[in-house]
Amino acid sequence: MIGIDAKTRRFGFLLAYVIPLAAFIAGAFIGDIIDRHAGLASFDIIVAFASLSTASFLSFRRLRSLDRTRSMEVKRIVSEGKFDDRPISDEERLYCGSPGNC
Repeated sequence: MIGIDAKTRRFGFLLAYVIPLAAFIAGAFIGDIIDRHAGLASFDIIVAFASLSTASFLSFRRLRSLDRTRSMEVKRIVSEGKFDDRPISDEERLYCGSPGNC
């Protein structure tokens, strides 16, 4: 089985999901505070989506560079590719000529 180590996977989830969501919530909160004091209508929505867009752009750019610097590793070997106890199909029997040739 091929996979990514746990530290890289957690960092990738953080970049892809947590940081953009936190930026969206923080932007909505900051926009609401500015909206209350300045009296700008719907300013919280504008700031929330602007912060979401900015955080997503920066996070996905960092995620792309993380993808270039990290490599996949072999976690475990599931099998050696030989299954001797499986039944032979009709197609394999016709292709090989006899069960032991392939």
